[in-house]
Amino acid sequence: MSNIVRKVIFIIAALAVNISAVSIISFFLFGTTSIFSIDVLLGLLLLTASNIPVIILYRAMKNERETSYLTALLGAIGICIAFITLANIWTLTVPIVIFSVSILIALVFSIRK
Repeated sequence: MSNIVRKVIFIIAALAVNISAVSIISFFLFGTTSIFSIDVLLGLLLLTASNIPVIILYRAMKNERETSYLTALLGAIGICIAFITLANIWTLTVPIVIFSVSILIALVFSIRK
């Protein structure tokens, strides 16, 4: 895969993860009255945790590691699926499992390499 294609896929994955994360975070912050509340902390933690595969994707792109790149891309896709599922259904168990598994897969394969 060429560098230009990798960069385009990275930008699309970063935008998809962050747009879906911001939509969920805005739901968390809907009723807050203070900047320093637990809702803001949850939003920041969710944004940080959802960007873990994006950071791994960037590192794999710079180091030209194909397997780490594809694994982090699958993690980013899993996070997007989890957020879309969370936005469309009322139960929390399925999106939390998809979100956790995708971050764990991205981290485990990143550490293994």
